[in-house]
Amino acid sequence: MPSKEDTVVEKEPGLSAEDLWQFYVENNCCETRYPMERATSVLQNSAAVVTARDHGKLVGVARAVSDGLSAQVMELSVALSHQGPGARNGTGALVEDDKFDVGKRLAQTLVEVLHSQGADWIEMVAWKTELETYSDAGFQVKEEDRAVFVDTRPLWKKAGQRSRRGDAGDRAPHRWRWLQEMMGVTLHEATDQDLPIAKNLVPYYIYDMSEYLGWACTPDGRFDGCDELPSYWEEPGKHAFMLRAGKEIAGFALVRGNHEEEDIDFSIGEFFVLRKFRGRGVGERIARQLFDRFRGRWKVAQLARNTPALAFWRKVIGRYTSGEFHECEEDSPWGEWNVILFRNDTSSRSGP
Repeated sequence: MPSKEDTVVEKEPGLSAEDLWQFYVENNCCETRYPMERATSVLQNSAAVVTARDHGKLVGVARAVSDGLSAQVMELSVALSHQGPGARNGTGALVEDDKFDVGKRLAQTLVEVLHSQGADWIEMVAWKTELETYSDAGFQVKEEDRAVFVDTRPLWKKAGQRSRRGDAGDRAPHRWRWLQEMMGVTLHEATDQDLPIAKNLVPYYIYDMSEYLGWACTPDGRFDGCDELPSYWEEPGKHAFMLRAGKEIAGFALVRGNHEEEDIDFSIGEFFVLRKFRGRGVGERIARQLFDRFRGRWKVAQLARNTPALAFWRKVIGRYTSGEFHECEEDSPWGEWNVILFRNDTSSRSGP
């Protein structure tokens, strides 16, 4: 479990590109939209670099540029493992729940360094969900100010896949709406009216799973299955949720809480995110919200040969628990299951 005593915050002008890039990748930071060389070139152009390390591992970074009179904070990022449950957006680039004061200490140390360089005016742009963190660090919040900017960054592309606003066929307004959709996917407890919608989504879910289970479509060209879906609307202890981006359907999630196993309180029954919303941190944000909603002993199982799902849950649960989970294997009619076990009902839980 992270602690303030174990986290060292100090100037680190010699921070390596490799360490910074690994931090960005592990914490779903927006800088991974660029190739590694481009993303880490910021180190050469920063007037001040401050880091936070926990037993040597990089868990936070703050940077600024300065002209000697004024300075602009360009980055203040904290590892998800060192934030609290309020880190809803699943990215270390936003310090939304500074549970262990890592963000506060980074910001205060950065300000000290900038003052020593002669900067008397220090400013930055923060998301609304970060305002409490910066206020605690001594920044003044001016509600009447508005950020004025020109933004030509590539949006949420994998490193090496360059795509910029203003390119032909990819105009900024469209891309901005798309980014808002990614960040705006929310979890809603399902109603009776949502059951037919979830049933309509099931064929897409079964089609995805057919790659790993070898299922064939029906003679009339359909993929059917998930017969127990209605039970999540009917049986006590089972919970159904819909994923929405505004008025748009983004998927569904099913949680089972009526286990016969004495050492299990909750498990993921099914978890489905439409392809349009994948690979952008949506699944992780939704999973965190589910875990936070149900406290206890968790079991998350997936087919061992479904390597994308296995990698996803290992990453998400690893971050959520700061690595405090256990894996085992179970046999099933569909093949070997990989099972991840963890609990979030004790003080040992340290991740967001």
